Amino acid sequence: LRKISDKPIKYVAYSHSHWDHISGGQVFKDQGAEFVAHQKCEENWLNNPNPNVVKPDIVFDKTYTISVGTPSLEMHYWGPSHDNCRVGFLIRPDRIMFIADDANPPNGWNMLYGAGLADTYIFNLVPFFLQAEKLAEREGVESVIGSHMSFDKNPMNLVSGTIGSARVIKEQRLFYQSVIEAVEKAMANGIANKNIPDYLIEQKVLADKIIGYDEAKMKVLYKRITNFLITGE
Repeated sequence: LRKISDKPIKYVAYSHSHWDHISGGQVFKDQGAEFVAHQKCEENWLNNPNPNVVKPDIVFDKTYTISVGTPSLEMHYWGPSHDNCRVGFLIRPDRIMFIADDANPPNGWNMLYGAGLADTYIFNLVPFFLQAEKLAEREGVESVIGSHMSFDKNPMNLVSGTIGSARVIKEQRLFYQSVIEAVEKAMANGIANKNIPDYLIEQKVLADKIIGYDEAKMKVLYKRITNFLITGE
């Protein structure tokens, strides 16, 4: 940060409550920075505190804007998704968006690195990304910052910092939507619930669409979606 600016760090914005994204902020707190997060992130911290995670100073419900002169960061909450408090970021005036752990350039059809979707609220994934799409379209967003690097035709790599087209927001929504619809169709066709993952893999459903398609991971993902459609969780 010092290489690009000598200005003080006034705010730290939490994208969600997963420790791999929000640990280590004390160095900024010691310099007087205020920490901003959705109110459910604060609840998560209170229920499961981590000494390496700074408790939020400012919490909000639906939207919050951090302004430092002309530049600003909008934080939008569209309900539970990757965890129960993830928000979408809109950076102004550049009109760049950031959605942690999803919508990673250059393509939203990349194979998930965490196919089990632990701590993911599947019921709201598609609505979440529809809201993100609407915001991007309304505000003329052209670019998205990724939190995990991905490469066309290869599995995702856990390296931070890509930037690419905002179309990946729609692609990410279509990824989740297509997987859910594939399982729903198998159920409607009378495939036994326990056999659905193997059946979809044998039929090569989405194999030509998902970049870095991995049968082992897809089996885990299909099983997770099947359980969700059975239990609602």
